[in-house]
Amino acid sequence: MGSDDGLIVHKENEGTYIEVLGEVRAPGIYNFNEGVTIDDVVKRA
Repeated sequence: MGSDDGLIVHKENEGTYIEVLGEVRAPGIYNFNEGVTIDDVVKRA
């Protein structure tokens, strides 16, 4: 759906999936409910 420097966002009916790539502590795919911010993703990864 969209991408910005290692973040790939997939929007589906049951929530938002954000794939975190690159040099982070825990790369992977994270599932969030509505209202997630990029700051939330960065803190979690």
